[in-house]
Amino acid sequence: MTQEYLSELLDKNKNYIGLLEKSKTSLPLDMLAQISQILGIEPAQLLEKRGSPKNIATFDTDTFVQMVSESVMQTVSTQLHAELSRLIK
Repeated sequence: MTQEYLSELLDKNKNYIGLLEKSKTSLPLDMLAQISQILGIEPAQLLEKRGSPKNIATFDTDTFVQMVSESVMQTVSTQLHAELSRLIK
């Protein structure tokens, strides 16, 4: 998958995707969840350093999943509230 295609799927600039790939900018949890879903992989795999599979073994997946879930739910709730408010007006 190209950075350009991923940027289209995420509705983000391809330069932003490049910065994420090079670790030049931080990765918000909701973006991590979106990217991992698009790629069909576990979010922890995106955090693994190349050549260091040990990182996943020490990663607390339950805590991470809870954090990602809360972040995604907050984002969805905020967007839903905004959309409902717009429709009611």
